[in-house]
Amino acid sequence: MKKLSIILMTIMLCGFHSMAQHRNIFRCKIQNAENGRVVDADMAGGNNYGTNGTEVHLFSQNGQNNQEWIAKEVEQGVYTFESFNHKVLEHDGGSMHGNGTRMQIWDWLNGNNQKWRVRQVAPGIYSIQSLSGEWMLDATGPTFNREGGNLQLWQPLNNINQKWRIIPVL
Repeated sequence: MKKLSIILMTIMLCGFHSMAQHRNIFRCKIQNAENGRVVDADMAGGNNYGTNGTEVHLFSQNGQNNQEWIAKEVEQGVYTFESFNHKVLEHDGGSMHGNGTRMQIWDWLNGNNQKWRVRQVAPGIYSIQSLSGEWMLDATGPTFNREGGNLQLWQPLNNINQKWRIIPVL
C-alpha cells in the first residue's frame, strides 16, 4: 500500500509539473497576414516526410493536419509550435541563426532555435521572433506568392513577409 501511495504521488507531481511548464496551449494555424498562405510541414513525400529536417514552407490552406500547430506558451510571450507528428518548428540548428537560415521540424530539444517570441504588431497581426537572436520568421521574398514559398530567418524589417495571424483551430 505504501508503494502504491508513493507511485501515485509521483504521478501526480509529474503531472502537475508537466502542466505548469505551459501557461497556454492551443491548436492553431500560422497564416501570413498578406497572402493568406499558412505554415506547412512538407508532406510531399521523399525521405524526410515528417522526420527530423522536414522542410517547412507556405502553402494554401488545404485542411490537412500538417498545417496545424499546437502552440505551447513556455514563458510569457514565448511559444513552441508542435507539428502533427509531435516535432517542433525550428530554424536549422546547424547554421544556428542569421539571414536565410531555413525552417524545419525537429524533435523537441529545448533549444532557443525552437522557441519563438510572439508579439502583437497590429490588431490580430503578430511578429514571430527566434529566441536565439533578433531574427524573425520570414516568408522569402522571391517565393512569397508561390505555393511552397520558402520560410527562413531574416533580420527584422517590419514588412509583410514577417507579419502573421495566429488562427485558433477548433
